[in-house]
Amino acid sequence: MAEWISEGISTGHDRLGDVFVLDRWLSTPAGRDSLTCPCEIRLHEKPDFIVTSERMSAGIEVTRFLAEQRARAAKITNEEHTDHSPTDFDFDSPPRRNDEIRQIVRREPLGLTGWRSIPGTLDLYAEKFEEILASKTRKAIVETTQACSSYWLVIEDQHFLNAFNLHHLNRMLTARLAQYWRSEPAFDRIYFSSITDKNRSLEFRKPAR
Repeated sequence: MAEWISEGISTGHDRLGDVFVLDRWLSTPAGRDSLTCPCEIRLHEKPDFIVTSERMSAGIEVTRFLAEQRARAAKITNEEHTDHSPTDFDFDSPPRRNDEIRQIVRREPLGLTGWRSIPGTLDLYAEKFEEILASKTRKAIVETTQACSSYWLVIEDQHFLNAFNLHHLNRMLTARLAQYWRSEPAFDRIYFSSITDKNRSLEFRKPAR
């Protein structure tokens, strides 16, 4: 991992973001406990990584849980040396150009604009989770270029959900995944990895049949 990161930084490799997500996940208890050592990890395409050991091969697909507009807003606020209300920039925000985002963050101090209830936020995030699940199932399993004995999905939370929200999201996702696992193909393991607290990551495993 260190070699990939060093090489990616020096060459500007476009897969560096994936490598960082996998590296951070491997530093969590869930990530460490999931791999059987010794093993080999290879950078791949569909899925993103292939892990092989004597007993298994796992295809690992990684992605970030981050609203595209929130990522742009964060970059702009850093440039403007100001702050913004994250609720203004979420998965369901109306399309905005960068100059429109810049006007919003210049005009509105943190906490004085958009507000959404916790249930409303979690409903939105559960829906986005399902969208990610569908697209990544298609890419990593249906369109795979190398068959594996199991497939895992690692979603890194970059919305910084707290323990309360993660607890309730866990219950919502468990119910939705019960429906997802009734059909094939499907991921065997799914991780919603907290970027702020390694011990709060959520782990879901496909029920045995």
